[in-house]
Amino acid sequence: MNIFNIKKRIFLLLFLVNNNLFAHIFQFPTTKTETIVKVLLEKKNSHAKSKYTLESSNILLVSTTDTTKTALFKDTKLDLIIQNDKIFTLIKDTKAQKDITKSFKYNEIEITSSSRSVKINGKKYTGSIIFKIDPKSHELYIISKLNLDEYLYSVLASEIYPTWPHEMQKIQAVISRTYAVYHMNQNMNKKLPYDILNNNFHQKYDGDHYNKHLKKAIDETCNVIITYNNKPILAMFDCCCGGITTANISSYDFKTNPYLSRKSVCNFCSKCPQYKWEKRFNIDDLLKKLKEDVSLVKKFVGAKKLLDIKIIKKDKAGIVKKIKFIFSNKNVIITGNQLWNNFKNIIYSLNFNIKKNNNKIIFMGNGYGHQMGLCQYGAKDLVDRGWDYKKIISFYYPGTNLGKLQYAAI
Repeated sequence: MNIFNIKKRIFLLLFLVNNNLFAHIFQFPTTKTETIVKVLLEKKNSHAKSKYTLESSNILLVSTTDTTKTALFKDTKLDLIIQNDKIFTLIKDTKAQKDITKSFKYNEIEITSSSRSVKINGKKYTGSIIFKIDPKSHELYIISKLNLDEYLYSVLASEIYPTWPHEMQKIQAVISRTYAVYHMNQNMNKKLPYDILNNNFHQKYDGDHYNKHLKKAIDETCNVIITYNNKPILAMFDCCCGGITTANISSYDFKTNPYLSRKSVCNFCSKCPQYKWEKRFNIDDLLKKLKEDVSLVKKFVGAKKLLDIKIIKKDKAGIVKKIKFIFSNKNVIITGNQLWNNFKNIIYSLNFNIKKNNNKIIFMGNGYGHQMGLCQYGAKDLVDRGWDYKKIISFYYPGTNLGKLQYAAI
């Protein structure tokens, strides 16, 4: 069967759990019983040469968008080379005892296996793998295409501690499902070849993972998503909010997503190791790193001895907006984001104070991440206090409801 030739589309119907009334209709590429999500694994220039090895325990099947060509290749291993906007397969010529390349005449191919999983460069992915070249932008897209629940098995293994309480796993299952469906809806309108990224900018997806504990949480919340005005919400979440009131964050336009404007203080995440943190830098190391940033290098040209460093602007939530470096011959002002972009893995959030002590710069902060949406450590504490997943989701996303995705063939 050609995977690209989906003869039947399915409407996903969203209804409110509370009153069981149909409220909104979403249409996604699906089969009769499942929702399919496309996850971007890699995006790169298709001119430069790159090689990928695909393997499976059963025969690989290569399909194309051409419905008359259902199988271009059948083997358990396939080597692909991308170069000059073309996809080549590497074939061993046993007679000549050498490798030869053969070009596909298609800009998009999909590799599947009856084992329902494919390895790409040693990493296993459930579902199929798509290689797509955009001839206009000269970009190669490598996409993992799989069932939404199987995608969630992997996401939960990466985004939350598997040893946390079962109710917390249910919370993360609902949030991650909602987050994926939101982006599926958004990117369908943008006509992108994928639905969601595989990294922390969206959700961490790290290939094939299976855990019975996590599967149970996903199954028990089957198709449940969070809605606002009968639409899936942008269900942002992070490790630890540090006690912040998100409604006071000035850099976010809450008119678009008012459910992220939480006015209630979360003081439930104090057990997180990053609830309060301190980081120390040598002055020379800090300045060297900032000067390597092409957007900042001109600001620091000619700067001599650093006398002091001060935060000159914060919003009501405590998020740092501007920082002043006071040198012996000039002042340099940068934004909090410019600092954080260079030290994200070290400075845990933009909610911090700062001071100079001899040749050291000391950051004293609260929280870990962007501090928007659900606070995972806070939610875990509420679970320990006996709250269920519905009540916790309502606390962190005020004004929302729980809805369900349902299938209706046309």
